[in-house]
Amino acid sequence: SWILNGEFPIRKKGARQGIHHSEVICLTVGWLKEGSQSMEYGKHYNGHWNGKMFFKQMHEYIISAFEKAYSPEYQALFLIDNSQGHSAYAKDALLTSRMNLHPGGKQACMRDGWYFKNKEKITQKMVFPEDHSEFPGLPKGMREVLIEHGLWSDKLHMQCNGKYHCDYTFQTLKDNLPKALSSVKLETIWKWEHRTIRWMEAYCSGLGAKDAQLKVKQFSSKRYMLHCKIPEGVAQMFDV
Repeated sequence: SWILNGEFPIRKKGARQGIHHSEVICLTVGWLKEGSQSMEYGKHYNGHWNGKMFFKQMHEYIISAFEKAYSPEYQALFLIDNSQGHSAYAKDALLTSRMNLHPGGKQACMRDGWYFKNKEKITQKMVFPEDHSEFPGLPKGMREVLIEHGLWSDKLHMQCNGKYHCDYTFQTLKDNLPKALSSVKLETIWKWEHRTIRWMEAYCSGLGAKDAQLKVKQFSSKRYMLHCKIPEGVAQMFDV
């Protein structure tokens, strides 16, 4: 994530209220603002972005924005990002985001997990047995699972302790998104275009995901351990 001095990396998205932007960037004019679509997602808002909404955006907004930016003889070639945000999980998938701290309550009944102890693979039940004296047939919760695994500590907390003094208000998010999009320089867009072409060439040559990643890295002048975070010095290049 692009971070400024005194700021912290962006938090992982959760299931609460948020704002989704479906945007288009162009190699010659930059951000096609008139092709943009946004929605407030969440349980009590506008649901979640899906393929049907993108199809409508493409036909009603993106194409017309492109035609307005260029003369009629030009033809557009779109590269569509396959977002991981549309991934679906089974009802019993092992996801900590679906767990409570304590047993029972509104949390998923997950399938069995496992861990290694002294080189032995141990199966771990995520739900109490039906003959349990206190919580028959109920999910164990994170505390009990960690106790069984030998990882629980009373110093662990499932909430922010406030030391970061974060804003993270929804209104600030809405205010900052257009500023962030308009601040992206054409040079940056060109660099990511070149990177996308490298990925396409790697896959077209028959490489698998792991080998393709190694191939693309050969063309990189900087080596970062995480794709979602860049050094502070590079982030400062985007300061306005």
